[in-house]
Amino acid sequence: NFVKSGLGCKVGCIIGHSQGFSAVLQYATRSDLTIESDLENDCCKYFVNLAGRYSDPDEEDPINKFSIEQREELKRQGYFQIKSLFGDRSFMVTKDRIEARKVYKTSVYLTKLKQTDNGMKFLTLHG
Repeated sequence: NFVKSGLGCKVGCIIGHSQGFSAVLQYATRSDLTIESDLENDCCKYFVNLAGRYSDPDEEDPINKFSIEQREELKRQGYFQIKSLFGDRSFMVTKDRIEARKVYKTSVYLTKLKQTDNGMKFLTLHG
């Protein structure tokens, strides 16, 4: 709505990277989004997944991506910091965030989209 009403622009494509694509995918699978509603509401029909998640959480526990030291810190204080490879930023990883990742199943949303045939187009780029 901000882009349309605030900037006066139409959204032609929504792009999400990694966890950001999870939010995009949840948006796109809303039952009220169809080609008809897109034409009426100027909603987006095109989505790009940049290096987004696909693996089913049942296949791999997200905690396995972290070192033993990070896991121990998570147990002790409920979080740990990860420093960015670029710049001086750092990110906090919490138990809640890891648990939320465990239950989010990207493959379920993608299967749902394939079955609805609502006219939306998806492009996934891994690299």
